[in-house]
Amino acid sequence: MNLYFLDKDDKQHLVAKDVTEEDAIPKMLIDLYNRYPDFKNYYQRCWWDNFHRYWIDYGSYTEFYIL
Repeated sequence: MNLYFLDKDDKQHLVAKDVTEEDAIPKMLIDLYNRYPDFKNYYQRCWWDNFHRYWIDYGSYTEFYIL
């Protein structure tokens, strides 16, 4: 599966290809640091939706990562 960053304008940006569920969080954290170096990440909340997408909430109200 591919990991995407969903920005506040609903645009998806490819972060990494061929990512497993176990590798999604570490790759997300690396991208998050590169994207917003001063952002303090205190948690990640993950869930599968009805379309077999794995969502990662990192504490933003408007942006997410999707696997």
